Amino acid sequence: MRTIVILSILLSFAACESTFVDQPFSDFSISQNTIILGDEVEFQNLSRNAYECEWDFGDGSYSYVWSPIHIYNRPGTYEVRLTVFNDEFENSSYFTIDVFRPTSAEIIVKEYIKGYPVPNASVLLYPTLHDWDNETNSVVEGITDKNGITVITNLDSKEYYLDIWHEFFNNYALADADINFIKMPRLRPYEMNTFIAWVDYVDPGKKKSGTLKIRRLERIEKNIKNK
Repeated sequence: MRTIVILSILLSFAACESTFVDQPFSDFSISQNTIILGDEVEFQNLSRNAYECEWDFGDGSYSYVWSPIHIYNRPGTYEVRLTVFNDEFENSSYFTIDVFRPTSAEIIVKEYIKGYPVPNASVLLYPTLHDWDNETNSVVEGITDKNGITVITNLDSKEYYLDIWHEFFNNYALADADINFIKMPRLRPYEMNTFIAWVDYVDPGKKKSGTLKIRRLERIEKNIKNK
Protein backbone atom coordinates (compact mmCIF):
# COMPACT_ATOMS: atom_id res chain seq x y z
CA MET A 1 0.00 0.00 0.00
CA ARG A 2 2.88 2.39 0.88
CA THR A 3 4.45 1.82 -2.56
CA ILE A 4 1.20 2.70 -4.30
CA VAL A 5 0.79 5.93 -2.26
CA ILE A 6 4.37 7.07 -2.96
CA LEU A 7 3.99 6.32 -6.65
CA SER A 8 0.73 8.29 -6.75
CA ILE A 9 2.40 11.31 -5.10
CA LEU A 10 5.32 11.22 -7.54
CA LEU A 11 3.00 11.05 -10.53
CA SER A 12 0.94 13.97 -9.21
CA PHE A 13 4.08 16.05 -8.63
CA ALA A 14 5.35 15.24 -12.13
CA ALA A 15 2.03 16.27 -13.65
CA CYS A 16 2.06 19.59 -11.74
CA GLU A 17 5.67 20.22 -12.73
CA SER A 18 4.88 19.54 -16.39
CA THR A 19 1.91 21.92 -16.27
CA PHE A 20 4.05 24.63 -14.67
CA VAL A 21 6.76 24.30 -17.32
CA ASP A 22 4.25 24.45 -20.15
CA GLN A 23 2.65 27.69 -18.97
CA PRO A 24 3.42 30.60 -21.33
CA PHE A 25 5.07 33.68 -19.88
CA SER A 26 4.38 37.09 -21.45
CA ASP A 27 7.10 39.74 -21.44
CA PHE A 28 8.24 42.54 -23.77
CA SER A 29 10.46 45.59 -24.06
CA ILE A 30 10.09 48.94 -25.88
CA SER A 31 12.75 50.56 -28.06
CA GLN A 32 12.69 53.98 -26.35
CA ASN A 33 11.74 55.61 -23.07
CA THR A 34 10.48 58.89 -24.56
CA ILE A 35 7.99 58.44 -27.39
CA ILE A 36 7.24 61.41 -29.63
CA LEU A 37 4.16 61.62 -31.80
CA GLY A 38 4.93 59.96 -35.14
CA ASP A 39 7.89 57.92 -33.88
CA GLU A 40 8.26 54.31 -34.98
CA VAL A 41 8.13 52.35 -31.71
CA GLU A 42 9.63 48.86 -31.77
CA PHE A 43 8.07 46.30 -29.43
CA GLN A 44 10.37 43.35 -28.70
CA ASN A 45 8.55 40.18 -27.67
CA LEU A 46 10.52 38.41 -24.91
CA SER A 47 7.87 35.82 -24.07
CA ARG A 48 8.58 32.14 -23.37
CA ASN A 49 6.70 28.91 -24.02
CA ALA A 50 4.33 30.66 -26.43
CA TYR A 51 3.56 30.17 -30.10
CA GLU A 52 1.10 32.97 -30.88
CA CYS A 53 0.51 36.48 -29.60
CA GLU A 54 -1.87 39.42 -29.67
CA TRP A 55 -0.78 43.03 -29.11
CA ASP A 56 -3.25 45.67 -27.95
CA PHE A 57 -1.54 49.06 -28.29
CA GLY A 58 -4.22 50.89 -26.31
CA ASP A 59 -5.21 53.23 -29.17
CA GLY A 60 -7.64 50.87 -30.88
CA SER A 61 -4.90 49.14 -32.89
CA TYR A 62 -3.90 45.46 -32.69
CA SER A 63 -1.15 43.31 -34.13
CA TYR A 64 -0.41 39.59 -34.30
CA VAL A 65 3.21 40.01 -35.39
CA TRP A 66 5.66 38.58 -32.85
CA SER A 67 7.73 41.80 -32.50
CA PRO A 68 5.81 44.63 -34.24
CA ILE A 69 6.50 48.29 -34.96
CA HIS A 70 3.74 50.78 -34.14
CA ILE A 71 3.21 54.52 -34.68
CA TYR A 72 0.96 56.55 -32.40
CA ASN A 73 -0.98 59.31 -34.15
CA ARG A 74 -2.22 61.14 -31.07
CA PRO A 75 -0.48 62.19 -27.86
CA GLY A 76 -1.69 60.62 -24.65
CA THR A 77 -1.22 57.81 -22.15
CA TYR A 78 -1.73 54.27 -23.43
CA GLU A 79 -1.74 50.85 -21.77
CA VAL A 80 -0.07 48.26 -24.00
CA ARG A 81 -1.09 44.63 -23.47
CA LEU A 82 0.70 41.58 -24.85
CA THR A 83 -1.15 38.26 -24.62
CA VAL A 84 0.69 35.09 -25.61
CA PHE A 85 -0.73 31.62 -26.22
CA ASN A 86 0.32 28.00 -26.53
CA ASP A 87 -1.86 24.96 -27.13
CA GLU A 88 -3.60 25.11 -23.73
CA PHE A 89 -2.82 28.33 -21.88
CA GLU A 90 -2.45 32.09 -22.24
CA ASN A 91 -0.72 34.83 -20.29
CA SER A 92 -0.72 38.64 -20.49
CA SER A 93 1.65 41.45 -19.54
CA TYR A 94 1.02 45.20 -19.45
CA PHE A 95 2.97 48.43 -19.73
CA THR A 96 1.80 52.06 -19.65
CA ILE A 97 3.48 54.49 -22.06
CA ASP A 98 3.21 58.24 -22.62
CA VAL A 99 3.25 59.69 -26.13
CA PHE A 100 4.28 63.34 -26.32
CA ARG A 101 3.83 66.08 -28.87
CA PRO A 102 7.10 67.12 -30.56
CA THR A 103 8.72 70.28 -29.25
CA SER A 104 7.62 72.86 -31.83
CA ALA A 105 7.68 76.58 -32.54
CA GLU A 106 4.97 78.67 -34.18
CA ILE A 107 6.77 81.77 -35.48
CA ILE A 108 4.60 84.74 -36.47
CA VAL A 109 6.46 87.31 -38.57
CA LYS A 110 5.10 90.87 -38.35
CA GLU A 111 6.22 94.31 -39.53
CA TYR A 112 7.44 96.25 -36.51
CA ILE A 113 5.69 99.62 -37.00
CA LYS A 114 2.21 98.72 -38.24
CA GLY A 115 2.08 95.09 -37.14
CA TYR A 116 0.86 93.51 -40.37
CA PRO A 117 1.88 89.92 -41.19
CA VAL A 118 4.70 89.22 -43.64
CA PRO A 119 4.10 86.21 -45.91
CA ASN A 120 6.77 84.33 -47.88
CA ALA A 121 9.54 85.28 -45.46
CA SER A 122 12.49 82.96 -44.88
CA VAL A 123 12.91 82.01 -41.21
CA LEU A 124 16.23 80.40 -40.29
CA LEU A 125 16.97 79.08 -36.80
CA TYR A 126 20.51 79.19 -35.41
CA PRO A 127 21.73 77.61 -32.16
CA THR A 128 23.92 80.57 -31.05
CA LEU A 129 24.32 84.28 -31.69
CA HIS A 130 27.74 83.58 -33.19
CA ASP A 131 26.13 81.22 -35.71
CA TRP A 132 23.42 83.77 -36.45
CA ASP A 133 26.02 86.47 -37.09
CA ASN A 134 28.18 84.22 -39.28
CA GLU A 135 25.32 82.25 -40.84
CA THR A 136 26.78 78.89 -39.81
CA ASN A 137 25.18 75.71 -38.44
CA SER A 138 21.60 76.66 -39.22
CA VAL A 139 19.16 74.17 -37.74
CA VAL A 140 16.16 74.46 -40.04
CA GLU A 141 14.37 76.88 -42.36
CA GLY A 142 10.69 77.69 -42.55
CA ILE A 143 8.70 79.88 -44.96
CA THR A 144 5.79 81.96 -43.65
CA ASP A 145 2.32 81.40 -45.08
CA LYS A 146 -0.18 84.07 -46.14
CA ASN A 147 -0.76 84.91 -42.47
CA GLY A 148 2.94 85.37 -41.79
CA ILE A 149 3.17 82.09 -39.84
CA THR A 150 5.55 79.16 -40.09
CA VAL A 151 5.51 76.12 -37.79
CA ILE A 152 8.74 74.23 -37.17
CA THR A 153 8.61 70.88 -35.37
CA ASN A 154 10.99 68.36 -33.79
CA LEU A 155 13.15 71.00 -32.12
CA ASP A 156 15.27 70.73 -28.98
CA SER A 157 14.22 72.39 -25.76
CA LYS A 158 16.71 75.27 -26.01
CA GLU A 159 17.13 78.87 -27.15
CA TYR A 160 17.29 79.73 -30.85
CA TYR A 161 18.23 82.84 -32.82
CA LEU A 162 16.03 83.87 -35.74
CA ASP A 163 17.36 85.13 -39.06
CA ILE A 164 14.37 86.46 -41.00
CA TRP A 165 14.67 87.73 -44.52
CA HIS A 166 12.26 88.85 -47.20
CA GLU A 167 12.89 90.96 -50.28
CA PHE A 168 11.45 93.96 -48.41
CA PHE A 169 11.94 92.97 -44.74
CA ASN A 170 14.50 91.65 -42.26
CA ASN A 171 15.26 91.73 -38.53
CA TYR A 172 18.91 92.77 -38.64
CA ALA A 173 18.61 96.41 -37.50
CA LEU A 174 16.23 95.31 -34.74
CA ALA A 175 18.86 92.86 -33.53
CA ASP A 176 21.28 95.76 -33.09
CA ALA A 177 18.71 97.61 -30.97
CA ASP A 178 17.83 94.64 -28.73
CA ILE A 179 19.06 91.08 -29.06
CA ASN A 180 15.71 89.81 -27.72
CA PHE A 181 14.12 90.71 -31.06
CA ILE A 182 15.88 87.70 -32.58
CA LYS A 183 16.34 85.47 -29.51
CA MET A 184 13.62 82.92 -28.85
CA PRO A 185 13.37 81.93 -25.17
CA ARG A 186 14.15 78.35 -24.25
CA LEU A 187 11.42 76.21 -25.80
CA ARG A 188 9.12 74.33 -23.46
CA PRO A 189 9.51 70.60 -24.20
CA TYR A 190 6.68 68.66 -25.85
CA GLU A 191 4.63 71.80 -26.49
CA MET A 192 3.83 74.29 -29.24
CA ASN A 193 5.80 77.47 -28.44
CA THR A 194 4.59 80.72 -30.03
CA PHE A 195 6.97 83.60 -30.80
CA ILE A 196 6.25 86.90 -32.57
CA ALA A 197 9.23 87.86 -34.75
CA TRP A 198 9.30 91.54 -35.69
CA VAL A 199 10.92 92.79 -38.90
CA ASP A 200 11.71 96.20 -40.44
CA TYR A 201 10.90 97.33 -43.94
CA VAL A 202 14.09 97.75 -46.01
CA ASP A 203 14.87 98.73 -49.57
CA PRO A 204 14.79 95.83 -52.03
CA GLY A 205 18.07 93.94 -52.19
CA LYS A 206 19.43 95.25 -48.86
CA LYS A 207 19.44 91.89 -47.19
CA LYS A 208 22.23 92.75 -44.74
CA SER A 209 21.17 96.04 -43.15
CA GLY A 210 22.01 95.50 -39.47
CA THR A 211 25.42 96.25 -37.97
CA LEU A 212 26.14 92.61 -37.15
CA LYS A 213 25.37 91.50 -40.70
CA ILE A 214 27.33 94.40 -42.19
CA ARG A 215 30.38 93.41 -40.15
CA ARG A 216 30.03 89.90 -41.48
CA LEU A 217 29.94 91.14 -45.09
CA GLU A 218 33.01 93.27 -44.45
CA ARG A 219 34.92 90.26 -43.15
CA ILE A 220 33.91 88.18 -46.16
CA GLU A 221 34.93 90.92 -48.59
CA LYS A 222 38.27 91.36 -46.78
CA ASN A 223 38.97 87.63 -46.97
CA ILE A 224 38.18 87.61 -50.68
CA LYS A 225 40.62 90.48 -51.33
CA ASN A 226 43.38 88.76 -49.38
CA LYS A 227 43.14 85.55 -51.39
